[in-house]
Amino acid sequence: MAETWFTSDFHFGHFNIIRYCKRPFENTEEMNACIADRMNAHVKPNDTLYFLGDFAWAALKRWLRIASS
Repeated sequence: MAETWFTSDFHFGHFNIIRYCKRPFENTEEMNACIADRMNAHVKPNDTLYFLGDFAWAALKRWLRIASS
């Protein structure tokens, strides 16, 4: 059965959020991979996922690549 999920504040690609929020990562690549892995462990292909804000800190081209992964 498909589920509906709500989330916010992933801040993909935002290096300073690591420092501001004391996230346990060395760089954005590590943070992005960890967040995506954790999200994909729960959210399945037929689920609906709503991002309520602060999805990514990136240019549109990179944001679209992140969103389509």
